[in-house]
Amino acid sequence: MLAVLFEDESKATEGSRALSELDSEATISVYAKALITKNPDGTVSVKSGGDFPILAVGEAGMGALIGLLGGPIGAAIGAGAGAVMGALGDVYRYGIDEEFVREVSEKLTPGRWAIVSQISEERVTPVDSRMEALGGTVFRTDWQNVEDNRFARDVAAVREDIAQLKLEQTRSQADQKAKLQTKIDKLEEKLHAKLDQAGNRSEQLEKEAEAKIQALETKAARAKGEAKATLETRIARIRKEARKSSAYFEWLQTVELPAEEEMVSEMEALYQGLPFEDYARDEKKLRSNIERLEKEYDAREKVIGRIMEYGTGIESERALRMYPTPVLTKWEQSLEGFRTQKLKDPH
Repeated sequence: MLAVLFEDESKATEGSRALSELDSEATISVYAKALITKNPDGTVSVKSGGDFPILAVGEAGMGALIGLLGGPIGAAIGAGAGAVMGALGDVYRYGIDEEFVREVSEKLTPGRWAIVSQISEERVTPVDSRMEALGGTVFRTDWQNVEDNRFARDVAAVREDIAQLKLEQTRSQADQKAKLQTKIDKLEEKLHAKLDQAGNRSEQLEKEAEAKIQALETKAARAKGEAKATLETRIARIRKEARKSSAYFEWLQTVELPAEEEMVSEMEALYQGLPFEDYARDEKKLRSNIERLEKEYDAREKVIGRIMEYGTGIESERALRMYPTPVLTKWEQSLEGFRTQKLKDPH
C-alpha cells in the first residue's frame, strides 16, 4: 500500500500521472489508485479514482483505509459509527499497519492532498524519486502479510478454549456440566463463524488475484523485452501467492490445526516454506507434520498428567502447558528422583 502526500491538488494530480507513466513502462504495476483531500471538518473526499481491476471485484481495503484517514470522528460524521467500526475491521483483516494509518492521517491535514494506491514494485527508487521531485512525501506499508496468521491464531485460540472447557467438564459435577456445555456450544458457533469468514475472504482474494492477473496479462501481451519479462514475473508471483492463500484457507477449513501456540507457530513456519506448486504434495506434507506434532502433544499431555499425580491443582496444570516438553520431562525426572529417594529414606 502506497500513500503520497502533497501540498496542493495540482502537485497531487501530477503525482498521479507520474504513477500512471511508471505503470505504463512496467516499472511498477498499479492495481488501484485514488486522489483524495482532507476537508476543513476533518472528513476525507475522493476527488478521482479510476477504472482499476480489483475495484471491479469489490476490493474493500482501500475504501476502509481512505475512510480512516479522516480519523474515526471525521469518518463518523460522514458515514456513521457503524461504518467506522466496519472500516476498522477491514483494516485489521487486511493487515494494514495501524501506525501507517495514524501517521498518514496526522500528516494529511485539511487542505492537503494525497494519492492512495495499491501497487507492485521491485524497487522503491523509481516511485520515490518521481514523487520527491514533485514535493511529495511517500509512505508505504505491507498490504496483506499477516492476515493468514491472524485467522489461524484466532481459530486455534477458540479451539484451545473449547478443549479447556471440555477438560473441565470431565471433572465437574452434574449440575455444572450443563452450564459448561452451553459455553462450549457458544464457542463452537464462534469457531464456525470464523471459519466461514476465512472462506469468504479466500473467495475475495481469489477474485482480486484473478483481476490483477488478467490486467497484467493484457499489458504483457503488448509489451516487449524487459518490460514483458517484468510483467510475467509479477504474474507468476501473484499466482503463487494466490495458490498459497487458497491452500492456507482450504487447510484452515478442512484440517484441524493444533490449538497449542507453539504448534501453531511451527505449522506457520512449515506453511511459509512450502513451494505451493503441487497442492496434493503440500497437503500430504502438512498433514504428516500435523500427525507428528499431535503425537508430540499427546506425549507431552501424558508427561503433564504424570506430574499432576504428584499433587498439583488445575491452575498448576494450566501453568505446566506454558513449558516445552523437554523442560517438563526433566521436571518429571526430578520429581520421580525425589519420590524414589523419599521411599528409600522416609526420614
